[in-house]
Amino acid sequence: RREKRFLLPLAILAALCFLTTAFLKGEPEADSSISFVQMMGQLFPLFFLAAGNFFLGDDLQQRTINYPIIQLGNRLKLLVYKVLAILITNSLLLVLAYLFFALFRTSLGGALGIGALLVIMGQQLAIYGCISLFFISLYLLFPKPGQAGLTFVILSIFWDSLFRLVVNQVLHLELPSWMTLFLASQADYLLSPDFFFILMVYTFILLYLLYRLFQRQEFK
Repeated sequence: RREKRFLLPLAILAALCFLTTAFLKGEPEADSSISFVQMMGQLFPLFFLAAGNFFLGDDLQQRTINYPIIQLGNRLKLLVYKVLAILITNSLLLVLAYLFFALFRTSLGGALGIGALLVIMGQQLAIYGCISLFFISLYLLFPKPGQAGLTFVILSIFWDSLFRLVVNQVLHLELPSWMTLFLASQADYLLSPDFFFILMVYTFILLYLLYRLFQRQEFK
């Protein structure tokens, strides 16, 4: 069954959460548990590949996406279904990551700052939702799903360094680190209302872009 393809990402996610917890074993205080956010923040978007390929990439690769389009008779309905499925799956993966961390942390005798972690998790759900929309748009911008996945991996790993290089060294500007979504996802504190306004703007732009790309796409 295709659903078994999620077993490997889940196993890797659990292993990373355990390694993070083991690394923090020498800091059993509740305040130290927030370090989990920064340590997992840069790697977590890579798990979006699982949901992206399962719900959209495979259909594009195997050219089977025309079948549900014909059945529904409406591209918008199909797009809404695909986007919601990917967003919900990625959100569940994030919740599972926090649950894994909480389980391992308490098992190793460490304390949890539950209130702070819940606030940051809610913040990350919003940020990763927007990043997921960006990832979906790559599938429609590139001719092959593999190219979209590779581009996303490169951006998620190296975007922080590229942003700092261009802004600080080339443009000589001092901008908040949360100006990019990948950097904001690693914040272990509550971000300002200005950021959430920018996040809302990003979200509406990406939703419109997805709609236009999906409507104009020629699926062969």
